[in-house]
Amino acid sequence: MAQMTPGFMFTGSISNLSAYKRWDSDKVILRTKGGASKTKIKQSPALRKQERSM
Repeated sequence: MAQMTPGFMFTGSISNLSAYKRWDSDKVILRTKGGASKTKIKQSPALRKQERSM
């Protein structure tokens, strides 16, 4: 997980990146967006457990 230096601070999302601040840290953390799509969860047999919990 990437962390930003104090000279370049922002929070929110840009394209495929999300930037946020954690409550236990003063740093801004960058992450890429991801995860299974709504359609994939509904159609994939491997994700039936997740679909039931939705």
